[in-house]
Amino acid sequence: MKEETPVIAPSNPDAPPDPNGRPSQASAVARFYVCPWPDFYSVMYACDREVYQWIEQIPWNSRPGYLSSEQQRIANAAYQQQYQQWSSCESGRYVSQTWPEPGLRLAVASRLAGGGIRRDDSASVGIAARLTVPFAPGSAPPPPTPCPSIPFHFLHKVDKLGINYYPQNTVIEFTANYPSSYWNGIGPWEGSKVFIAWSLNDWSLWNVQNYFHMEAKVTSPKVFDHWVSFKAISNPAPPASLVARSEPFNLGSLQVQTSVPYNWNAPEGLRGQGWHIFVEYTHVESGQSWVLERWLETYVGWNPVGLGGYSADHTFWDSIPGDLAATGEADGTWYHRVCVYDFKRMPTAVSVLYNGDQIESGVSSITPLMTTPYVPGVSTGIASVDETVTVHTVGATKASFRILGVEPVPGFGVRFTIKVVNDLHFAACIVTPFLSGIGDRTNWQDNVMHFYMPTVWVVRNLGAHSESEPISILVPMHIVETGDWPLRDLHWRLFIAQEAYPAPLNQFADGVYGPQHDSSGNPVSPYANIGNWPPPGYKISSNPEQYAFLLAGYLENGNKVWHSPWDSTVDPNLLLVTMPVRKAPGAEVPYVRDPRFGNIDYPTYFDQVPFLGFVEWTAEYKVSSDPEVWEPRSGSSSIGLDLTTAIARYGRYLTLSVAAGRPMWSPYYQKWITVFETWPGGGADELESYLVDTYLRQQYRPEWGWRNFQYTTVKKPYLTANVAWWFASASVSDRAGYIQALTLIKETSSADTVDVMLMGYW
Repeated sequence: MKEETPVIAPSNPDAPPDPNGRPSQASAVARFYVCPWPDFYSVMYACDREVYQWIEQIPWNSRPGYLSSEQQRIANAAYQQQYQQWSSCESGRYVSQTWPEPGLRLAVASRLAGGGIRRDDSASVGIAARLTVPFAPGSAPPPPTPCPSIPFHFLHKVDKLGINYYPQNTVIEFTANYPSSYWNGIGPWEGSKVFIAWSLNDWSLWNVQNYFHMEAKVTSPKVFDHWVSFKAISNPAPPASLVARSEPFNLGSLQVQTSVPYNWNAPEGLRGQGWHIFVEYTHVESGQSWVLERWLETYVGWNPVGLGGYSADHTFWDSIPGDLAATGEADGTWYHRVCVYDFKRMPTAVSVLYNGDQIESGVSSITPLMTTPYVPGVSTGIASVDETVTVHTVGATKASFRILGVEPVPGFGVRFTIKVVNDLHFAACIVTPFLSGIGDRTNWQDNVMHFYMPTVWVVRNLGAHSESEPISILVPMHIVETGDWPLRDLHWRLFIAQEAYPAPLNQFADGVYGPQHDSSGNPVSPYANIGNWPPPGYKISSNPEQYAFLLAGYLENGNKVWHSPWDSTVDPNLLLVTMPVRKAPGAEVPYVRDPRFGNIDYPTYFDQVPFLGFVEWTAEYKVSSDPEVWEPRSGSSSIGLDLTTAIARYGRYLTLSVAAGRPMWSPYYQKWITVFETWPGGGADELESYLVDTYLRQQYRPEWGWRNFQYTTVKKPYLTANVAWWFASASVSDRAGYIQALTLIKETSSADTVDVMLMGYW
C-alpha cells in the first residue's frame, strides 16, 4: 500500500464562511488498499517450478514436443493460481456478515465512520473497528507432501535407434506339390512320385514344370524387431533434484511403431521387405539343372510382434518356366532344393513412443548380409529344404513294343517280328497286344473291310529300360481281299488293340496268349484274364482309376505311334504299316472241315493247342425250381493240351513214324497229310483220358448240380499241323524266345518218319 494524494472535498455550501470570509473547506487523507498481481514463479507449484525453470533453459528448437507440452501445462497452472490469489485478495477486502456458525470467530473490518471528515486540527478519530476471531478445535498442520516422480522420458532422450535381425529363426518346408496329376506311388512306385503324363505328344524335360509346381512355406516367429538406447538430456542437464525424482526405465512403456514397405512398381528385390530365395531343379540322369532366383516380397503374411517387429508366415509357389530349353524324358531322379538365401528390408519410417508420447522418429532397414554369389547345392543361406524325388511318368509317353518286320504268310496271315519294350523304371511283366487286333476298314460306318486279325497278347518279363529279343509271331488273318493294304492310325484305334500294361514281375509266364474260349464260351487259356478289359495293371496310387498303361508302339523307323481311342490329336491318316494280304493257291479260307467227322471246324492256325481232340457229351442237370427234376443236356467240345504242358510231357522234339498216322487236310499243301495218334511217353487213349479228366469233366461237377456225365469220342487227340512252309526257307533257331510258332510239322525226305518241333515262348 502506498500513500496517495489527499482528496479535497468541497465544504457544505450551507456552512458559514470562515473568519476571512471564504467558504468553509475541509481536507482528509483517504487510504485505499489495492491487491497486487502475484509473482508468476511464487505461485507456481514448488515441485513444478524447478521442472519449468529447467525446461525454459532448453533451446526451443531442440526442445522435445512432449517437454513443451509439459512446460505449457505448468504455466497454465501458474496462470490460474495467479488469478485465483488476486481474486481472493480482492474479495477479502470487504467482509460481509455470514450466518453464525458454532465456535469462536474473529473478523476484522474497517470503514469510514459516519462519513465524517477529519480536520487537520481535529482530535476526534473517525474510524471504528470490530474484531471477530473464529475458533475451532483441530490438530497440527500435516507435513509437506513430497514431490511426485518425473516420467523417465522427460529427463532422457533417444540416443540410438537400431534393428535386430534373427535369421536363425527362419524355417522353410515343403507343404505340397501340384498339380494333382501325380501321386505318391504304391506297389513298384513305392517311395517315389508318379506323374500321369497323359500327354499325347513326347513329354520332355521342359514340361516338367507341370510336375514340380512346388509349394513351400517360409515361417519365422520373429524376423526382426528394434532396439532403442537412451541418455540423459544434457543441454542443459537437469539438476540433481530432478534426476533424483526420475522414474526408472520401464520396457513396457516403450513402443516402436513401423510398417511393411511395399511398392509393386519398383524392380524385383526393391519392392519392400521379403525373402531372397533360390530354387534348384536338377535332373540327375541327364545332368540338366535349373537355378532360379526369386524374391518373396509381399505385404501380407507379416504379423506384428513387440518393439516394431514382425513374424512371417508365407506360402511360396514356384515352378520351372516353360520356356526353358531342355531335352530328354522327365523320368529319373530329381534333386529339388529351395534355399532362403537372405532377407531384405527397404528403408522404412520408425516412430519411438514412451507412455504414448512420441519421443523420436527414424528409419530402419536390413541389407542382405550375403556378399558372395549363390553356389547351387552348396550355399546354405539362412534356411533350406531339399528332396530327392524318383519320378516315374506313365501313360502315353511309354511304348510297349517295337515293330521290326511284317511279311505275309499266304493262306494263313502275317508274320510279325517285334521286340517287347519296357520303358519303365522298374522291372515288370509287360503285357502288350502289339500290332494285332486290327482290321482295315476304310470307314467305321460302312463296315468295308479287307482283312481282320484277332487280338494276340505278347508277354515278356523285362528289367527296367530293356527290350526283349526279336519275337516272330504268326498271326492268323481273316482274308477278305488280297492286296497291299495301308494300315492307318484310324484302323488301329477303332479296333480292339487296346492299351498294354505292366503286370507284377513274373505274374505271367513269357509267351503269346489270346482270349481263348471253348464252344460254350468258357475260357480255356491258362491266363484267361489276359485280353479282357480292364487288365490287371499295376495301380500307381490309392486312386482306384489310376493304372500304369503303355499306350504306344514304335515303328521300324523309331517313330512312336499312338493307339488310344480317346487320342483326338493324332492324324487318323497316319500310315503305320502296309499290310501284305495273300491267299495260298486253292485255299480260300483258313478253316477246313474233315468230312469224316461231321461239322467240326479244324483250326489250322496256331491256337496254343498242339494236341487236339473232339468229343460229344451228355449229362443231367438238376432244375433249381424242382430238386427232383433232372434235365438232360448234351453238346460237343474240342479239348486240347496247351503248349506248356505238352512240352513238359513229351519234350520239344518228336520223331514219329509215318505208318502210325492218319491223314488230315492241309490248306497249304492242298492235300491230306499224316496225323499221328501215338507219341513217345503216351498215346491217343491216354491223352484223351487226361484231357477229359483235366479240362472237360471239371465243368460238370456234382456239387454244381450235374450227374451221369458221359462222353463219346468224335476224334481222338491228334498232333495238329500248322503252317510251316516259310520255315523251310528261313533259318530255324532254337534260341529261347526267337521263333514263335505253336506247332510245327516239318516233313522230311524220309517216307517213314516225320520230325516234329514244338515251338514255345520262354
